[in-house]
Amino acid sequence: MSQPSLRERNKQKVTQRIVEVTIELFKTKGYRETTMDEIAEQAEISRKTLFNYFPSKESLLLPWGQEILDNHLQAKFIDYMRTEPTTAQLLHFIYQSISELLRDFPDVAQAFARDSFISGSASQRATIMTGVEDIYLRLLRYGQARGEVRSDIPLEYMTRYLGAFLSVFFLHTFEAMSPENASQEIEQMLTLIQTGLSPAK
Repeated sequence: MSQPSLRERNKQKVTQRIVEVTIELFKTKGYRETTMDEIAEQAEISRKTLFNYFPSKESLLLPWGQEILDNHLQAKFIDYMRTEPTTAQLLHFIYQSISELLRDFPDVAQAFARDSFISGSASQRATIMTGVEDIYLRLLRYGQARGEVRSDIPLEYMTRYLGAFLSVFFLHTFEAMSPENASQEIEQMLTLIQTGLSPAK
């Protein structure tokens, strides 16, 4: 397999720098208050260059979500799994991490949910859900190896069901409650999920 050209590597570096700056600005200033001019300035590129990479602030939401998923949520999940928690503890850890995300990026997460799950394209939803389902598939295999997850339902079905739970929770959090009040609903949903995943006695 051929290595990417110097031009392609430089393009990847600029893209990564833009996304990293965007994450920091979204966290410190919020989505609404962050401007494209500020992103360009912090990334040390011209406004024209920024718009060549990302034509609008909305177009940065999907890369933001992907970066958060890959390098924050998934990385934390893998590290925690190495401590050999129970499946219930691991599931709780996932939702607690998501709750922290909603707390740290309230208006960004709201814009992301609206853009990716409500008005976004099928490919946008598929991009995010693929990463989420990868986490759930790891969790289910881990739980089955420990005898804590049922084996009478195909893994791919349970993975999709858990992904659907998360999508509904993510959207409902912003439609019906503040992110600060999400903890109680997380506990209730986890009780329901754990009951459904547990092997029959």
